[in-house]
Order: sequence, then structure tokens, then C-alpha cells
Amino acid sequence: MARPGSTAVEAVRTWVNQVVLHHGLCPWAQLAQQADVITYLSCEATTPSAVGSVVRSEAMRLVRRRVPWATSLVVCPRVLSWRDDFHAFDAWVATSNHLDDLEELVSLVAFHPRFARWHTLASSVTPGAQVRSHYEEMDGEKSKKALPAIVESMDPKKVGVRRIGLRFLDDGVLQWVPADWLTPAWKTAELLVDNQMHQAPFPTVHLIRRKDLATVKSSRGGYEVVASLQARNSQYLQKLRSDDCMTEKAVSRSEQKKPFKYVVSCIIMQRNGAGLHTATSCFWDAGNDGVYTYVWPREKSKDVVNKSMYCGTAIPVALLPRPAL
Repeated sequence: MARPGSTAVEAVRTWVNQVVLHHGLCPWAQLAQQADVITYLSCEATTPSAVGSVVRSEAMRLVRRRVPWATSLVVCPRVLSWRDDFHAFDAWVATSNHLDDLEELVSLVAFHPRFARWHTLASSVTPGAQVRSHYEEMDGEKSKKALPAIVESMDPKKVGVRRIGLRFLDDGVLQWVPADWLTPAWKTAELLVDNQMHQAPFPTVHLIRRKDLATVKSSRGGYEVVASLQARNSQYLQKLRSDDCMTEKAVSRSEQKKPFKYVVSCIIMQRNGAGLHTATSCFWDAGNDGVYTYVWPREKSKDVVNKSMYCGTAIPVALLPRPAL
């Protein structure tokens, strides 16, 4: 029912390498990659219950491994009801009775091409407002029912990224819960850019051992490390979206078939101890134009010593008029 090599597995492996690892979105994934303890499996099952059997079997194998940071990704390309429906897949991963017996052993994380869990909050959600939200149970899991609560804080520096501080009215307890635990009435249709870091090419269940999560949480400053990483990832993805929007805006203008062109400069040279300095300049409309620069390898890359080449690319996103013929 499961096999290590397939087109879907290779697509997910490439996504992990080019998105999660390349952009440094998860330092623990980098540790697992360096130790070669990431397992990729393609699940050939076509029903959720059969997928549950595969996930359960892989979870039991995973918890028996003695190497640190071992983790598994079970790719599920053949369940038709999951291919385009993120919410159906996400709900199955979170609440399926096929996986109930795994809660104490592994944490299950959903990846999906249309991952869309995190939304911006409604403008009415401000400190002092009354909302309805799920709460955190004694075991750390999300409650099955939602209760009324008062918003105490929305400051990410205090409560964390994509979290909100709520005081529940039934018992007065203050909790910092994920913002997506608020009921739909308090969220908008606008998606946060943070969703992009979970958009794998196929529905995938990521298995993380509870003991590894406990190691992170119990380490010195464990919570602060996780909160800092979430904040960094959110800001980084916002920057990438800004760069993409600038490029897409310029491309859409170029498709208007007007007499304009782009200018791209790229330098590739051997890394032999000499430095590299490059500059780009042009006249442009400060309100609409800009420039995107990419240098490889990055200065602080851990494997920079293994690189033998420099590459620097600059793309002024300025629409320059062609000279008259």
C-alpha cells in the first residue's frame, strides 16, 4: 500500500528541498536532512480508512527509530475527495477516528496544494471585543466546542504569530490560542501569506514524534525560539509576496504589447578568492518600477565552502521604451 519512490514522492521531496529547506523555514527539517532521517512514502490507498492504516503503520515504525529528529512524510495522491478539497483533508488529519490512537506518539501536520487554514481576522476583532473561539484542552488539543471570550491581546510580540489572547467568559481563564480557532464569523475570506509554506504539490501527512517536540519545548527558551521562527517566516513570506507582486505587475504591463522591454543582468564567475561587486542603475518611475536582485550562494549559507561559483542576477522591473527604428 505504500512505496518509497513515485512521481508524487519526488514532487514532494523537491518541494521540501526548494521551499522548506532552501528558504530556511524549519531548522529542525534541516537537521533531519543533514542526518538523512527524512522518510518519504507514497500511499497508494484510495480511501481515507486505508490511508489511516498506512499512516498508523508508519507512525509505529517511526517511534521505534532511535535517531534524533527522524520524521516521515506520507504522500496521498490517490484519494479523489482530497485532491482539490483542502478542508476535507485537513479535517481528516485533525479529527479522524482512524488516527485517534496516535495522538500520544506523533503529531500529524497537513500539507496540501490548496492549504488555506489561516485567514485575516475581521476588523471588528480588537482588544475588548467579544468573540467565540475554541480553547486549549488539558492535553494541549483544540476543544470540540467554541465558547464566548473577550479579546485581551493581539500583539504578536506578546502572544505569538497567528495567535490571539482570549479570556473565556465561562471560567475567566486567559489563553493564547491560534487565531484560526476563532469561529468563521470572526474571520475574512482573505488568506494570510503564511499558508504558502504548507502548500505541498500533493496532499501529505507529516509525522513528527512527540518526544522530539517535547525536546524543543523543554529546551531553554523553547517557546521563544518557536515564536521567533514563526515571526521570521511570516515576515519572510510577506517579503517574497511583495517581490512577486512587483514582478507580476510588471509582467501584466508587458503583456499589453506596448513597445517596452526589460533589462536583465547576470554575472557568473568562478569562486577563487576574489571578491565580486556589481551595481545597476536606470531612470524609472519611482511609483511603479523597482529592482529585484538575487545573489547565490548567500553570504551566510552554511555550505558556502562547498560552492565553486558566484552568480549575481539583477532585474530592473522598469519598462524602458525601445529606441525608434
